[in-house]
Amino acid sequence: MVRLMWNALLLGLLALLMASNESSAQSMKKRAGPVIDLDGYRSQGFDYWTPLKDKLDKPILNKFSLPKGKDYKEDGEILVKELSEKEGAKEVFGELKKQMKPPSGQTLDNLTTEAEVKKDGPKITQMVIRNGTFTGEGAKDKEVKEARLFVAVIETKDKKYLVRMVGPRIMISIVQPDVETFLKDLKK
Repeated sequence: MVRLMWNALLLGLLALLMASNESSAQSMKKRAGPVIDLDGYRSQGFDYWTPLKDKLDKPILNKFSLPKGKDYKEDGEILVKELSEKEGAKEVFGELKKQMKPPSGQTLDNLTTEAEVKKDGPKITQMVIRNGTFTGEGAKDKEVKEARLFVAVIETKDKKYLVRMVGPRIMISIVQPDVETFLKDLKK
């Protein structure tokens, strides 16, 4: 009898595990967003990247809103723009660091990580500032407290591009792997 109860318990646990795996697989994000072309290198965005209806002035190529969640009240955004010939990762990262204020008692240097992430295809250098207040570069950007900033500079043979993602720290840390997948998948 005890053996029969253990078998029933194990079968019940196994069924519960299988059901939870099915539901999490169904809720996975889909690569059904827009295809973004950066000088012939293409990659597809995700279905939850909502294109903003704003009129985009060059050099901005794409602008996406990231949905609000129960743990954060503000939305985030992804911005894709073409850089000038003079702008590189060092210059862009320096300018964006000026738009982030570290929390009291911390420095941006302690909160910042920079790395080159892709060597085949376009050169991609990224920077992450894990926490701070994003002040933006003017009236168009709204201040975001407890923000995370993810930036990638993509360098092709002829052009350079910026992918900037900013928003609530929790949200951006969840979305960052998807943006990294998008960047790694840039192919001709």
